[in-house]
Amino acid sequence: MKNSNTFIWVLLVVITLASVSSMGKSFAFYFILSMALLKIILVAYHFMELKRAHRFWITSISLLFTIIVCAIFIQYR
Repeated sequence: MKNSNTFIWVLLVVITLASVSSMGKSFAFYFILSMALLKIILVAYHFMELKRAHRFWITSISLLFTIIVCAIFIQYR
């Protein structure tokens, strides 16, 4: 479990650094928002123990955040 936590934490840091490095580019908004969605799902799945939850909760949380991000994408266009 400890190695798994470390791996996820390092992955979250890498995603954050990738998001920061894309600042100022034409695709930055979409990339940063997509990376934020990925980070939300990783944190919810791993650190909030969603991986042990019922399939309904896994699907509903992922779907909810995906819908929110898609709504932001549509509003931004």
